Amino acid sequence: MTLSALMRPDPQQLSLFGWQVPGLCLWSNLTGWECFGCGLTRSFTYMGHLMLAEAWGMHKVGPFLWVATVLQIPLRARNLWRYRREVVLSSPPRG
Repeated sequence: MTLSALMRPDPQQLSLFGWQVPGLCLWSNLTGWECFGCGLTRSFTYMGHLMLAEAWGMHKVGPFLWVATVLQIPLRARNLWRYRREVVLSSPPRG
């Protein structure tokens, strides 16, 4: 999520600190046609900058996946905290 906020969104090419990020889609690189996932990274980057309309324009599923991914952070932190608390409470006393 941090990376999506650090990258500069652009409809054609992404950049990170001024460096152009190459296109990683093997299908698109080989055939020149976009696959069903093309635009997802750019959509995530737009969402990282809270530009919903642009994110929606790049990929219709991107904003939903971005929100689902962001919501995983507090959920995983809560689960980790609960697990750690259970382990500490169930461990035998030291000494």
